[in-house]
Amino acid sequence: MTQNNLITTWDEFIASVWNQFGPSKYEDPQEALSKLLQTDTVAHYQGEFEKLMNRVTDDSETLLISFYISGLKPTIQRELLVSRPTTLDDAFARARITEARFSDQWATSTPAKPSSSNHHTWTRQQAQPARSYPATGESSRQALLPPPPPNQLEVHHNHCRLNGFHLPKDKNV
Repeated sequence: MTQNNLITTWDEFIASVWNQFGPSKYEDPQEALSKLLQTDTVAHYQGEFEKLMNRVTDDSETLLISFYISGLKPTIQRELLVSRPTTLDDAFARARITEARFSDQWATSTPAKPSSSNHHTWTRQQAQPARSYPATGESSRQALLPPPPPNQLEVHHNHCRLNGFHLPKDKNV
């Protein structure tokens, strides 16, 4: 290229390489970083986050921590908001630990024993994200609601049976 007089100095070479291989003027890695959502494991999300983070300049660590936490699945996000990590490495570590802890809890949860007044058996359900990833417009409150109550007629019949009342056989109950 020096023979064509296109690039004659080191600074021109650096600028040319940056223009060729650097981010486009039309890309906004900071915006992409702020909108990144966890769709898989924390480790996968962290990898995607770090790729974008390496393309962003002049962002404070506090802002990067905020971006990272806001993209996590809600169950993990809540734990990190409570623990308030002060460094990005701390946030990465706490997110992985929290994910592992929740995975262990979900794997070992068992059905509850029925009480004497209610034969309906409740099981612990795995927490669902407050919104689909990527966001589909579902209400974030939907996953925060408690499970629907049991069928009241079934609960009443079970209560009657437990207390010695004999009910007619009903195929629907």
